[in-house]
Amino acid sequence: CWPPDMPAPDLLVSPLHRDLGAGSGKTTFDVSVSGGTGIQWSAEIVSGNWLAITSDTQGADAGQIEVSFGSNPTAETRSATIRFTADDAKNAPVDVTLLQRAFSKLQVIAPNGGESLTRGKQTKITWQSQGDVPGTVRIELFKDGVLKRTLMQGIVNDGKRRWKVEKIKKGGGYQIRVVSESNGAVSDLSDSTFEIVK
Repeated sequence: CWPPDMPAPDLLVSPLHRDLGAGSGKTTFDVSVSGGTGIQWSAEIVSGNWLAITSDTQGADAGQIEVSFGSNPTAETRSATIRFTADDAKNAPVDVTLLQRAFSKLQVIAPNGGESLTRGKQTKITWQSQGDVPGTVRIELFKDGVLKRTLMQGIVNDGKRRWKVEKIKKGGGYQIRVVSESNGAVSDLSDSTFEIVK
């Protein structure tokens, strides 16, 4: 027990919050005790079964813990809490939070292959997004694997747009691609081709 005539020490953990990418990896937290020596501290995961403490979970005075985590297989950001305690510290326990983003993904729903679109008519282009796809998207038209034109750009990523099929040659081999304008690696192309008729 800490002597009553001395101020109790503070348990310091840094950082108190950490944002993680969607992939697997490791991270560390620094632990120290201010205002005392020989103070024992410990760490435990109180929520988030997707990570593990891979170093010693306890120490005295200053130290560090290492935490490993797997890829986030979900479509949502997930969170975890690690609790640090020290019996004599006046501010214990100290909770730190970790947030892991989901992988970013776009998926074309329609036209996704096999459709016949009529020139001069409106058709609906639909897609889904998963994870963090910030900003706007553009919609492109491909024919036989080659970009023919950008149909729309700078549009809100809301999953749907109407497109009037015009100034396009009839025939097969067409596909739609939806691309994140802030991260061109996040995109999706129709699974197979569709045709334009009349």
